Amino acid sequence: MVDFTATAGDVFREQATLAPVAAPANGPGIAVVAWMGYRTPGISNFMSLELAHLGADRLVRTLDGIRAVRNDHEPRLGVVAHSYGSTTAMIALSSGRTRVDSLTMLGSPGSAVTSVDELGVPHGQVYVGGAHWDPVAGTGFFGTDPGRTSFGAAALDLAGGSDPADAGDVFRQPFG
Repeated sequence: MVDFTATAGDVFREQATLAPVAAPANGPGIAVVAWMGYRTPGISNFMSLELAHLGADRLVRTLDGIRAVRNDHEPRLGVVAHSYGSTTAMIALSSGRTRVDSLTMLGSPGSAVTSVDELGVPHGQVYVGGAHWDPVAGTGFFGTDPGRTSFGAAALDLAGGSDPADAGDVFRQPFG
Protein backbone atom coordinates (compact mmCIF):
# COMPACT_ATOMS: atom_id res chain seq x y z
CA MET A 1 0.00 0.00 0.00
CA VAL A 2 2.97 2.35 0.45
CA ASP A 3 3.51 2.51 -3.33
CA PHE A 4 -0.24 2.80 -3.99
CA THR A 5 -0.67 5.70 -1.59
CA ALA A 6 2.45 7.44 -2.91
CA THR A 7 1.07 7.12 -6.43
CA ALA A 8 -2.32 8.40 -5.25
CA GLY A 9 -0.50 11.42 -3.80
CA ASP A 10 1.23 12.03 -7.13
CA VAL A 11 -2.10 11.81 -8.97
CA PHE A 12 -3.67 14.21 -6.45
CA ARG A 13 -0.90 16.78 -6.94
CA GLU A 14 -1.21 16.52 -10.73
CA GLN A 15 -4.99 16.92 -10.57
CA ALA A 16 -4.69 19.87 -8.19
CA THR A 17 -2.38 21.55 -10.69
CA LEU A 18 -4.91 21.04 -13.49
CA ALA A 19 -8.05 21.78 -11.44
CA PRO A 20 -8.07 25.56 -11.93
CA VAL A 21 -8.12 24.99 -15.68
CA ALA A 22 -10.49 22.00 -15.77
CA ALA A 23 -13.03 22.77 -13.03
CA PRO A 24 -14.92 25.81 -11.78
CA ALA A 25 -13.58 27.55 -8.69
CA ASN A 26 -16.59 26.46 -6.63
CA GLY A 27 -16.35 22.84 -7.82
CA PRO A 28 -16.41 19.85 -5.50
CA GLY A 29 -12.62 19.70 -5.09
CA ILE A 30 -10.27 16.81 -5.66
CA ALA A 31 -9.73 13.56 -3.84
CA VAL A 32 -7.70 10.49 -4.74
CA VAL A 33 -8.24 7.22 -2.92
CA ALA A 34 -5.81 4.29 -2.99
CA TRP A 35 -8.16 1.34 -2.49
CA MET A 36 -7.21 -2.28 -1.96
CA GLY A 37 -10.51 -3.75 -0.80
CA TYR A 38 -10.01 -7.19 -2.25
CA ARG A 39 -7.53 -10.04 -2.04
CA THR A 40 -5.55 -11.25 -4.98
CA PRO A 41 -5.48 -14.98 -5.66
CA GLY A 42 -2.56 -17.12 -4.60
CA ILE A 43 -1.10 -20.31 -5.99
CA SER A 44 -3.99 -22.43 -4.70
CA ASN A 45 -6.81 -20.34 -6.22
CA PHE A 46 -5.27 -18.35 -9.09
CA MET A 47 -7.82 -19.69 -11.59
CA SER A 48 -10.84 -18.60 -9.53
CA LEU A 49 -12.83 -15.39 -9.82
CA GLU A 50 -14.31 -15.77 -6.33
CA LEU A 51 -12.02 -13.10 -4.84
CA ALA A 52 -12.78 -10.73 -7.74
CA HIS A 53 -16.52 -11.11 -7.13
CA LEU A 54 -16.08 -10.43 -3.40
CA GLY A 55 -13.92 -7.41 -4.22
CA ALA A 56 -16.46 -6.17 -6.77
CA ASP A 57 -19.15 -6.09 -4.07
CA ARG A 58 -16.81 -4.08 -1.84
CA LEU A 59 -15.94 -1.70 -4.67
CA VAL A 60 -19.63 -1.06 -5.37
CA ARG A 61 -20.16 -0.22 -1.68
CA THR A 62 -17.10 2.03 -1.62
CA LEU A 63 -18.20 4.00 -4.69
CA ASP A 64 -21.72 4.31 -3.27
CA GLY A 65 -20.24 5.51 0.02
CA ILE A 66 -18.20 8.21 -1.71
CA ARG A 67 -21.33 9.44 -3.45
CA ALA A 68 -23.36 9.33 -0.22
CA VAL A 69 -20.96 11.51 1.77
CA ARG A 70 -20.73 14.04 -1.06
CA ASN A 71 -24.55 14.44 -1.29
CA ASP A 72 -25.37 17.28 -3.67
CA HIS A 73 -21.73 17.73 -4.72
CA GLU A 74 -21.27 14.42 -6.50
CA PRO A 75 -17.63 14.01 -7.48
CA ARG A 76 -16.30 12.89 -10.83
CA LEU A 77 -15.29 9.30 -10.13
CA GLY A 78 -12.58 7.58 -12.10
CA VAL A 79 -11.20 4.12 -11.40
CA VAL A 80 -7.66 3.12 -12.32
CA ALA A 81 -7.28 -0.63 -11.91
CA HIS A 82 -4.27 -2.88 -12.30
CA SER A 83 -4.14 -6.61 -13.11
CA TYR A 84 -6.67 -8.61 -11.04
CA GLY A 85 -8.06 -5.26 -9.89
CA SER A 86 -9.21 -4.60 -13.46
CA THR A 87 -11.09 -7.89 -13.42
CA THR A 88 -12.65 -6.86 -10.10
CA ALA A 89 -13.58 -3.42 -11.45
CA MET A 90 -15.16 -4.84 -14.62
CA ILE A 91 -17.29 -7.21 -12.53
CA ALA A 92 -18.43 -4.30 -10.33
CA LEU A 93 -19.13 -1.98 -13.25
CA SER A 94 -21.04 -4.60 -15.24
CA SER A 95 -23.31 -5.47 -12.30
CA GLY A 96 -25.72 -2.61 -12.94
CA ARG A 97 -25.28 -1.55 -9.30
CA THR A 98 -22.80 1.29 -9.78
CA ARG A 99 -21.23 3.57 -12.35
CA VAL A 100 -18.14 5.73 -12.71
CA ASP A 101 -17.08 8.54 -15.02
CA SER A 102 -14.02 6.71 -16.35
CA LEU A 103 -12.25 3.38 -16.11
CA THR A 104 -8.56 2.83 -16.87
CA MET A 105 -7.24 -0.73 -16.85
CA LEU A 106 -3.55 -1.61 -16.82
CA GLY A 107 -2.19 -5.13 -17.25
CA SER A 108 -5.63 -6.72 -17.32
CA PRO A 109 -6.09 -10.52 -17.42
CA GLY A 110 -9.65 -9.94 -18.70
CA SER A 111 -13.13 -10.81 -17.48
CA ALA A 112 -16.50 -12.14 -18.64
CA VAL A 113 -17.37 -8.63 -19.84
CA THR A 114 -17.16 -8.66 -23.63
CA SER A 115 -17.62 -4.97 -24.46
CA VAL A 116 -17.39 -1.48 -22.95
CA ASP A 117 -21.15 -1.29 -23.56
CA GLU A 118 -21.68 -3.67 -20.61
CA LEU A 119 -19.92 -1.33 -18.18
CA GLY A 120 -21.46 1.48 -16.15
CA VAL A 121 -19.08 3.97 -17.77
CA PRO A 122 -19.93 6.72 -20.30
CA HIS A 123 -19.10 6.09 -23.95
CA GLY A 124 -15.47 6.89 -24.77
CA GLN A 125 -14.29 6.82 -21.14
CA VAL A 126 -12.79 3.32 -20.93
CA TYR A 127 -9.02 3.04 -21.41
CA VAL A 128 -6.66 0.07 -21.48
CA GLY A 129 -2.90 -0.40 -21.53
CA GLY A 130 -0.29 -3.04 -20.90
CA ALA A 131 3.45 -2.80 -20.43
CA HIS A 132 5.83 -4.25 -22.98
CA TRP A 133 6.49 -7.91 -22.16
CA ASP A 134 3.71 -8.00 -19.54
CA PRO A 135 2.96 -11.72 -19.10
CA VAL A 136 -0.63 -11.00 -17.95
CA ALA A 137 -1.96 -8.21 -20.17
CA GLY A 138 -3.47 -9.50 -23.36
CA THR A 139 -3.88 -13.08 -22.13
CA GLY A 140 -7.62 -12.92 -21.57
CA PHE A 141 -6.98 -15.41 -18.78
CA PHE A 142 -10.29 -14.61 -17.08
CA GLY A 143 -12.28 -14.02 -20.27
CA THR A 144 -12.27 -11.26 -22.85
CA ASP A 145 -9.09 -9.20 -23.14
CA PRO A 146 -10.14 -5.52 -22.82
CA GLY A 147 -7.16 -4.62 -25.01
CA ARG A 148 -8.80 -6.23 -28.05
CA THR A 149 -10.13 -3.72 -30.54
CA SER A 150 -13.55 -5.39 -30.47
CA PHE A 151 -13.86 -4.65 -26.72
CA GLY A 152 -14.08 -0.92 -27.53
CA ALA A 153 -11.68 0.62 -25.02
CA ALA A 154 -9.28 3.36 -26.05
CA ALA A 155 -5.75 1.95 -26.15
CA LEU A 156 -3.15 3.83 -24.13
CA ASP A 157 0.18 4.30 -25.85
CA LEU A 158 2.75 3.00 -23.40
CA ALA A 159 5.66 3.05 -25.81
CA GLY A 160 7.54 5.75 -23.92
CA GLY A 161 9.17 8.77 -25.51
CA SER A 162 9.56 12.42 -24.66
CA ASP A 163 7.15 15.26 -24.00
CA PRO A 164 7.97 18.20 -26.30
CA ALA A 165 5.66 20.49 -24.31
CA ASP A 166 7.60 19.88 -21.10
CA ALA A 167 11.21 20.55 -22.10
CA GLY A 168 11.65 17.05 -23.50
CA ASP A 169 11.06 15.14 -20.26
CA VAL A 170 11.59 11.46 -20.94
CA PHE A 171 8.87 8.92 -20.20
CA ARG A 172 10.28 5.43 -19.89
CA GLN A 173 8.45 2.54 -21.51
CA PRO A 174 6.94 0.31 -18.82
CA PHE A 175 8.37 -3.18 -18.92
CA GLY A 176 7.16 -6.48 -17.51
